[in-house]
Amino acid sequence: MNILVTGGAGYIGSVVSSQLVEAGHHVVIYDNLSHGHRQALPYGTELVEGDIADRGKLQGLFREEKIAAVIHLAALIEAGESMKTPEIYFRNNTAGTLSLLEAMIASGVKRLVFSSTAALYGEPEQIPILESAPLKPTNVYGESKLLVEHMLTWFHTSTVCVMPACVTSTPLEQLKFWVKTTNRSRTLSLWCCRWRRGN
Repeated sequence: MNILVTGGAGYIGSVVSSQLVEAGHHVVIYDNLSHGHRQALPYGTELVEGDIADRGKLQGLFREEKIAAVIHLAALIEAGESMKTPEIYFRNNTAGTLSLLEAMIASGVKRLVFSSTAALYGEPEQIPILESAPLKPTNVYGESKLLVEHMLTWFHTSTVCVMPACVTSTPLEQLKFWVKTTNRSRTLSLWCCRWRRGN
């Protein structure tokens, strides 16, 4: 399958892209490289530099590459920063996702995996957080993602919303790169389904 991975040059995106290539998919990474790294691109992927707000570029890419599905990982993620510059988070995370959805609709692409966040739940009343817990974001980052989830319920796409959980299963070489790049250890890659819609 031809799959577009937005934010594919980031930590989660590069690991997901690598696993997709291993599974035999053709992967096109769409990233503006503002937080991603060209060196992180897995072998066998194709990079297209661009912003998710650029609907025209996305539509052209969907057409040229015959994209069948999108894994949407491109987002700003710093909760503290989001409280200082909320407009940037709503523009990128919420409005940018709407541009992506519009491009998908115009191009007939109906499969989407959306990376959400536990920040939807704000201060949890219990741990582990149950999916049925109240959605009460306490920062703009969480609110920007929750708005996207609300939007998705109105679109006729086959959508899965997921949250990366902190379980270390990242290939060793990729983990070494990200620890060196960020100067801190990160973990990932168990995907937890939050909800499903469509077929």
